[in-house]
Amino acid sequence: MKEGRMARAGAWLLLLSALGITLTFETPTAGFLPGHHGYLSSMALAMGKNLDAEHHFLMFTRKSIDAEGKEQLDPHNRFPILSFALIGASVSWFAGDPGGEMRVGRIVMLLFFWGTLVLSYRLILRLSGNPLLAAAVSLLAFSSYYMHYYDDMIFNDIPALFGFVLILLGIAAAEIDGSHGLLWMAAFVCIALGWQGFAPLLC
Repeated sequence: MKEGRMARAGAWLLLLSALGITLTFETPTAGFLPGHHGYLSSMALAMGKNLDAEHHFLMFTRKSIDAEGKEQLDPHNRFPILSFALIGASVSWFAGDPGGEMRVGRIVMLLFFWGTLVLSYRLILRLSGNPLLAAAVSLLAFSSYYMHYYDDMIFNDIPALFGFVLILLGIAAAEIDGSHGLLWMAAFVCIALGWQGFAPLLC
């Protein structure tokens, strides 16, 4: 019993260390990164900031004035709004400070990324019963180059990944314990964050 508690404490120490390291070394990045990362981050910040009652909750990336002086909007309503509403709400504290908006947007994505790591740990723990194995597998899976290139990209990809793994945990709970509460909650959360959740649900 004591060994089990120590193993769980050790696993959580590893997970919390990962959070501290990630927030310390990834958030100081100034400006938008080049390429896909920066393009989507700038797009998501625009969509999140414009998702308000003044603009009738229409997500758009650009506002312009035509030759006749009429306002033109470039809508981008292809995604569920929850991720972008969270982005907009978080950066609203730094309105007028682009650097602050980028930093807080990245922190929100990194927190979702770490939350996904924790969900992965809970999933592997549910399947294996071994806390240290679950922590090791999750940390290895989340340590790839691509994970750490995209983990702070301000868009709905990382929140959608969070929802995806939450659904997998809900499926495991339903199959192992016969409890469907987590699965129902995960389904609504994931689909509100991104379309990716339909894949495990259909499977």
